[in-house]
Amino acid sequence: MKKTLLFFILLFSLSIVNTTYAIPSIEILSPQNTTYYNSKILVNVISNETVDFYLKYNSKNVTIASNTTNLENYLYVKEGTYNFTIYANNSNGTVSRNVIFTEASEEPPINVTSCGMLWSDDTEYKLINNVSSNNFCFYIDVHNISFDLNGKNVKNYDFTTILISCKNSKIFNGSITNEGQGEIFNMLELTSKCIIRDLETNGQSFAIIEGANGILFERINANALINWAFFCSIYPCNIIIKNSTFFGSEGEVFLYEKENYLSKVIIENSFIENFTYAFDIGSHYSDYYIRNTYINTSTILSGVGFKRFFIQHLIKFNVTEDGVGIPASIHIIDSSDLSKMSPEEVEYTFIANPTSNFSIATNEQGLAETWLTEKIIIHAAFSPTDVYEYKTPIYNITAKSKNTSSTQVLNITGNSTFMVKLNVSIPKLPPCELDEMFDLNNDDIVNINDAIIMLRRITGLPVETSGAKKCEARNFFPTS
Repeated sequence: MKKTLLFFILLFSLSIVNTTYAIPSIEILSPQNTTYYNSKILVNVISNETVDFYLKYNSKNVTIASNTTNLENYLYVKEGTYNFTIYANNSNGTVSRNVIFTEASEEPPINVTSCGMLWSDDTEYKLINNVSSNNFCFYIDVHNISFDLNGKNVKNYDFTTILISCKNSKIFNGSITNEGQGEIFNMLELTSKCIIRDLETNGQSFAIIEGANGILFERINANALINWAFFCSIYPCNIIIKNSTFFGSEGEVFLYEKENYLSKVIIENSFIENFTYAFDIGSHYSDYYIRNTYINTSTILSGVGFKRFFIQHLIKFNVTEDGVGIPASIHIIDSSDLSKMSPEEVEYTFIANPTSNFSIATNEQGLAETWLTEKIIIHAAFSPTDVYEYKTPIYNITAKSKNTSSTQVLNITGNSTFMVKLNVSIPKLPPCELDEMFDLNNDDIVNINDAIIMLRRITGLPVETSGAKKCEARNFFPTS
């Protein structure tokens, strides 16, 4: 009896250990395989178990709702046919469903009235009212769109506010608030030629950038940054930050790069305030252009790998002749003395000044501007303390116009913007005497040959010209 009981207990235990759990199942209630006549379409997906719902972006899973049995959201689309695929998973496995539907109305621009997924390329979207969400607010993976926030506020509470793979697109003119641990923007891989401008934001972090081939952030006023402003990971971080203010907190960093390669970051006419560290960088062979922006370079944390920091100033040129602006070409040569550098340092082409030798042209009014490097800070590859600073403040500036030129030495130190005025004096010919005017063949003799030239010209016969006079023509009048 005891053996039999032990056998059943053992069998029951094994059955518990070997129990297999089925993967979850999901059903798309909306959209359906039909035609819609509204640009805003409900997404309603249910699951028989608690799951994470996500979308596929390349090989990446982008979670849009966590630990739930129901996904409710919206798709914003213009006229066309669309394939919507949703994925879900939990510890038991992964499942997906898809539906193909058509939208048949023309509603440019598309009015956005709640959080959702912008799903159409080549489209103008406009936010009509303030919106909020407990999860992400907007998911954007489309080309060539314009999303006007229209002065409204976008808010979420504990998730990324805007998940975006921005391709030739722009988001502008509004405010964004994140009241939780998430960031304002998560820029997905392959983001390129994206413009983010004219925004007021509040949140612990501003942007995670997973891969950026050119993002412009302009006129951004970002407050309450507790973690960092920008976090770049894995891929090159090619971004431009212009005319913006980022207000952080003690102990935090403005730009954190993990293991990036060949990044190019431009920070121009901006204020970076209250961060303990300007940069925390583990990238390799990357360049940072600090233009008319104060950054305490001693607050740069740097891992192993070559990094260059170019401290630059805006130079405005005005080329005139006797006070009047004229078109001209301006040649700029860095003439700083680098003789104190060791031979080993000279061999590193990585030290090169990007504004060492180049030319620009003025407009019709004689105006032009460019950025010039004041100094170069090198964080070398060997150790975090391997830091070198090279000042390149001396430039020879030559303006050329009408076969004449004017040269000036510019010593860059201390100011943000420099004005350079160059006056080009074009030599004038002396006025012609009477005999010089009548000497039409320029043989220094006034005789019958000059009269023949005049007669031929008056009677319409051909006359050839060559050379130029060495004096400037003037009027003569008979005297009594």
